[in-house]
Amino acid sequence: MVFFRTTTTMLAALALIAALAGCVAGPRLPLMSPLDAGAGYGYSHDRLADDRFEVSYLGRDMRTSLNKSKRDVDAETARDLAYDLALWRAAELATQNGYPAFTVESAKSDLEVEIVDDGPYFGHFGYFYADRFYHPGFYSPHAYGGVFRSAWLQARATLTVVMHAAMREGAHDAAATAERLQAKHPDALTLPQ
Repeated sequence: MVFFRTTTTMLAALALIAALAGCVAGPRLPLMSPLDAGAGYGYSHDRLADDRFEVSYLGRDMRTSLNKSKRDVDAETARDLAYDLALWRAAELATQNGYPAFTVESAKSDLEVEIVDDGPYFGHFGYFYADRFYHPGFYSPHAYGGVFRSAWLQARATLTVVMHAAMREGAHDAAATAERLQAKHPDALTLPQ
């Protein structure tokens, strides 16, 4: 009976720790969420004039490779996603404000990369990284000077867009753009895994 109570108590404690860990990480929201909702990613906009907006999208931070050439591939993917979601938000703003079309007057992309020392390297035990077990007898590019290192990146796209009361050459059709980007990024409206 004592074993059962101890096991039950340990399971309850683990469940509480898991629940608290979820709270610390912040809310889990779809990618297409307002930045001020508190998830650490999402869109924002400022109205510069009646027909002009600055639309930004800050992507989720993602773990990436310490290897620069591999990290560059992740960076390009993150920049493209941030641009697409900022463009999608611009299309939504155009539709919400009664404009059938808009043009992108300027676009800017920023990328922040952070190399983090995660903690001590206990080499004689080995460790798991990226679904692989590294034994201390094998070289690992992820252990530097007895410390695990990881790389993280986060992309931001900022667009200045001008809304138009009618379609014109070179303009984005607001409804078609929103529909196309929703089809391209169907998971952007669902909770992240």
